[in-house]
Amino acid sequence: MVTRDEADGLPEQAPYDRIIATCSVPRVPWAWTEQLTIGGTILVDVKPTTHAGNLALLHRYPDRLEGRFLDRWAAFMTMRHHGDTPPAAITAPQDDRPRTRTTAAPPSPWWDHRVVWLLARFHGLPTDVAVGMQLDPQTRQPTAATMSTPDGSTATIDLAPIDGRHRVTETGPTSLWDPVEHAHQAWLDHDRPDWPRLGLTITPHHQWLWIDEPHGPHQWSGVSI
Repeated sequence: MVTRDEADGLPEQAPYDRIIATCSVPRVPWAWTEQLTIGGTILVDVKPTTHAGNLALLHRYPDRLEGRFLDRWAAFMTMRHHGDTPPAAITAPQDDRPRTRTTAAPPSPWWDHRVVWLLARFHGLPTDVAVGMQLDPQTRQPTAATMSTPDGSTATIDLAPIDGRHRVTETGPTSLWDPVEHAHQAWLDHDRPDWPRLGLTITPHHQWLWIDEPHGPHQWSGVSI
């Protein structure tokens, strides 16, 4: 048993045939790959933002890690580092006039459409978004899903649909719901993929998400994953 920042792994005991990471990470540290034998495997919870990801079983090749997400969703606490600063406080937006419209996207994808929630990260979802629920003051039952970011942006999505659509009310400088809508459309366009169709490739300098095939046409990169 060793106490340290495990982002660096444990090189003095390497190489390893198997690694199990019991914390979530926004991207897989390359140090873990270097300490894994060729042909070895690592089980790691990859989540670039809150709830946006899943357990992935990755295999070590000479030049990369590669594998797929597991069918069953699970989660660990996020890896923390000594000296981490606390999350920024939410500030009041300069323009808090509400913007209201309707949407066909699921109102709380971080709980019931988690693949869509992961894809939203690749369509501009901020990393520091917080999610929650708005409760009816009388029944204490949830009536709306909520999103917020430190820049004062918020989104409230009614859970009860009207004619198959949900009302969305946003405030602040950033539209938090646009990335969800774009991700939901991408999910529909790719025939509603579930976790086993999604995979990751990790190299020393790049990590990216793909659907169906590692080198196929459906890949996303450019964010911290």
